[in-house]
Amino acid sequence: MNTQVRGLSLIELVVVLAIVSLLVGASLVGFNISRTPQMLSLAASQVAADLRATQQRARLERWEYTAAFSVGSNQYGLARAGGGWAHRVQLPRGVIVVETTWRGNKVTFSTFGNPDHPGVIRVRNRAGERSVHVDAMGRITTTP
Repeated sequence: MNTQVRGLSLIELVVVLAIVSLLVGASLVGFNISRTPQMLSLAASQVAADLRATQQRARLERWEYTAAFSVGSNQYGLARAGGGWAHRVQLPRGVIVVETTWRGNKVTFSTFGNPDHPGVIRVRNRAGERSVHVDAMGRITTTP
């Protein structure tokens, strides 16, 4: 009985690996593209949730709290007036704060949780832009 076992040649192996690499690369690009809108939505929700939490802290502790946004970056800070508590927050990768309508890019919540002024924070990435609104009564909402 003459049976020959034939394996793969080096060229065949390289071709198979190249095809697999192209397929994996294409799927990763597609995955990142589909993640971009979700990251933007997550960032807007994160800003709104942090503003609500800061507002709630102001009410509960009867201290003024401030949210300060760094326009052009992916960071903002939350702090109690007079010190004692400060928190730095980073937005998801690729999302930046584009604009706020508050003077000095800050909003301060009174001891009753009311903002010093109504305003808007806009965040952006490659998928577009989302806004977080704070009205005069302290209601915080997000809009596409």
